[in-house]
This record gives sequence, structure tokens and C-alpha cells, in this order.
Amino acid sequence: MLRELRLTNFKSFRNETIKFGARGFTVFVGPNGSGKSSVLEAAFYAALSHFPTLPAFPGLDFVRRGADGFDLRLSVDASHVVSGSTVVEMVNFDGHRRSVKRWIERKGQPAVCVFDELEPHKAAPLPSELKGVQETVPYPRLFEVDLNKLRWPMRPGPRDAAVFQAEQVIQTLFDLKLGGDPSAFQQLISQLQTIVPAVKALAIERQEVGSTDQYSLVLDMSTGARLKASQVSEGTLLALALLTATELATRPTLLLIDDLDRALHPTAQRELVKLLRAVVELGNIEVICTTHSPYILSEFAFDEVRVVKEVDGASRCMSLADGPEAGRWVKELDAGEYWSFVESRLLPKGA
Repeated sequence: MLRELRLTNFKSFRNETIKFGARGFTVFVGPNGSGKSSVLEAAFYAALSHFPTLPAFPGLDFVRRGADGFDLRLSVDASHVVSGSTVVEMVNFDGHRRSVKRWIERKGQPAVCVFDELEPHKAAPLPSELKGVQETVPYPRLFEVDLNKLRWPMRPGPRDAAVFQAEQVIQTLFDLKLGGDPSAFQQLISQLQTIVPAVKALAIERQEVGSTDQYSLVLDMSTGARLKASQVSEGTLLALALLTATELATRPTLLLIDDLDRALHPTAQRELVKLLRAVVELGNIEVICTTHSPYILSEFAFDEVRVVKEVDGASRCMSLADGPEAGRWVKELDAGEYWSFVESRLLPKGA
């Protein structure tokens, strides 16, 4: 589980340390352009730095204006493997090339560098008592489903792609329905019905497009209508895609979701959070997301909400639990109500 992320000269962040929720679910809220999405990008690239499926590294696109490069330091709690242990992923970009290092830290013990991309000779063998600790770094998936693309027939894509897109939605649904676990497909439909009660069934139709087979979604509705994905609301498609993404969790996984609330009715927003939380509580996935909606915040505890704002030309972040008189208001207001009440007083200029 992610513990904290330190960003130095990364996009709009000058020097900020962000701590994540202790229960595997963290939501970032703040104005447009405040840096919420940048946190997801930083966590994505830091966690994925050792995997061969890392997308093209943007490099200069991530450097804060006026700086020569950036640093990321991601700490992952590994206490469930070895008591008091932490895995630290360090990514540096100096304006020309990237370097990655991995450290293992233990309480009362010297830190051990076990990977150095540029200077391998500096890395030490992993001590036998720390076997399994490195595997606690989650494999991240960044949710970037183009809902307009999902409306039309397409070829499926590999389920293990680091960026979860429309092609992976189709492939995952196809595998669930026709693979070895059809009950999982029906369970997904039941979850979708909780968010969008009008949906009664889901089908995947094959179509020949030129010389290739492509697949499209069809939904049966409570009105008796059978609708193609092109006729379904954006909110319904978003809910389906998000639920499908959770079916990828065959190992400890980090799911990063930007704009969780888009196109969903407030009631549907809250039902979606409840379902995602149920998946998180199973212990096989961690969710970090962004939102603009106080309705979604109402499903989170104060200490799961992070407020992001621009302060004196740089992005800053704080826990909602550290807001003015939060200890008092937590007994009277939910997180959405409290955020709306104190938003202007959080992270004031000069803080």
C-alpha cells in the first residue's frame, strides 16, 4: 500500500510530500488546474518505473517551469511482509535522462539500495530476510478510457496494459463472459445495476469489419429496449468501464482514476464509490482518484480526502483531516459538507 509521495519540481509542484489514506482509498479534490491529475501521473510513473511495460517517458513535459529536472520518491508500506519495512522508488530526471533507484528501509536498520539503473554496481543483493518485500510495489493502471471510442466496434486489447483504455474494457468483458469465470461477468452486471438500475443485461456482439473481427457492447434496459453502446449515456459507460477495471486485480494493483464523478448522477456517484470501496476492502487493489464533487466526498472519511490548491505559484496538498476545527466538525458534517464549508480557508496564500 502506498505510504507517501514526494514531488520536487514535478509539473506544478515545487516541493511537496503527499501522504495517502491508510485504508487503500484516497481522493484528491480541488479546482481545475490545481495539480490533482499531476499526482496521479507522478504515482503512475514512480510505481511503474521497474516494469518493462512503462510507456514512453515524457521527461521534459514533467519538469516544472524554471527547473532543470524533477525528482519523485514513492514510499510503499511492506510491513505485512517484514515488520517495519518500506520500499522506496526514486525517479530522477535531470533534463537529459532518467535514473531509477530502489531502496529497502527497515526500522533500526541501514537502508539498502537493491537497484540502481545507472550504476548497477552500487546495488546490494537483497537480504534473505527481506524476500518478498519488493513485490509489494503495486502494478499501477491508469484509467484513461475514451468513452466515445467505447461506443463503437473495436478490436480488443491486452488486459495487462499499464494504461487501461477502451480496448482493455472490451477484452476484459470478453474474457469474463467467455472465459473460465462466467459468474464474475454476472456479478459485474449486478454491480452495474446498483449504479444504473435501468440496465438489465449486457452482451458483446461480434462484427466483421473488413478482414478483422471487432466487438461492440449492447445493453438490455428495463424498458425492454436493446441499446447499442452508441445510444447509452456517458455515465453508464463510465460506470461499466470502471467496474471492469477492478476485474484486472489478479495481484496487488493500483488503480488511478481521474474525474471519478464525470457524467454520473450524485446518487450514482455515491453507489460507485461504495462498490469501489468494497473491492478495496478485499485487499487486492488500491484506488487513488480525483473529483470535483462534494457528493462523492460524502462517501469518504476526512483522513481519506486530500485538498490540492495553487498557493504562491505552486501546487500544495493537505489532508482534509488537518482543516480548521476538523476534529469538531467531523462529528457534525460529512467530508463533502465540511470541504464546501471550509474550502476557502484551506491552504491560504503564504502558507
